[in-house]
Amino acid sequence: MAAEGGDCADGDKNVFPGAKEACNGKDDDCNGEIDEGKGATFCKTYYRDADADGYGLASDKKCLCGPDGDFAALLSGDCDDGSAATFPGAPELCANLKDDDCDGQTDEENSGACSTYFFDGDGDGYGVEGNSK
Repeated sequence: MAAEGGDCADGDKNVFPGAKEACNGKDDDCNGEIDEGKGATFCKTYYRDADADGYGLASDKKCLCGPDGDFAALLSGDCDDGSAATFPGAPELCANLKDDDCDGQTDEENSGACSTYFFDGDGDGYGVEGNSK
């Protein structure tokens, strides 16, 4: 006999009103919702990813049972969550004054869509092959 009612799974001693929710496909706390809320047992860290590029902000995260709105990225490291083209490993584009690949450098040498310039020591408009940037 129990002093209180409300058990939603009387055959499972881990499921009862007020129990800690776990990411297990059950309504552990008998509130009518399954795997809800942040901080449940067995949760995963999801990062806020407003631009949906697959990378989130390391400083903005929640431990959830599954993606929830903007908290959908399992990877962190995004340096511009307002641009889907900017994320770790993205192609660095030349002369856009942005750190496209989130490596801390902007428009570094050998970036995509860059022009090649040759050293022209005498100023005649023709450069030296093998000495370029």
